[in-house]
Amino acid sequence: MVGLNFMTSMGLIIFTTGMAHHQDLADKVLSPGLYRASCKIPKNLLNDETYSIRLLFIEDGRHVLFKMDDALTITVHDTEKRFRAYMGKRPGVVAPKLDWSISQIGTSII
Repeated sequence: MVGLNFMTSMGLIIFTTGMAHHQDLADKVLSPGLYRASCKIPKNLLNDETYSIRLLFIEDGRHVLFKMDDALTITVHDTEKRFRAYMGKRPGVVAPKLDWSISQIGTSII
């Protein structure tokens, strides 16, 4: 199985992902050969930061066969337009853009 650890520049693991987290791939036994594995990071998940990615090849869900720290380094720049409440870089490691809604439930404050 292939696994990835997404880490901040300070070495904090933000999240991990891998074939084991996907129901259709978790128990799949692959025959010898050349394969390409890929995953998609959701838009607006990561905050402005430089991240490193650790690559892992794991056998039987527990034995690390190969580990490469800093297999990939990416820098995220937030270019999205901000509205009135913008105060610069958002605090936190991740900065998901979550769906919000508001509805009035009454007219009295007190």
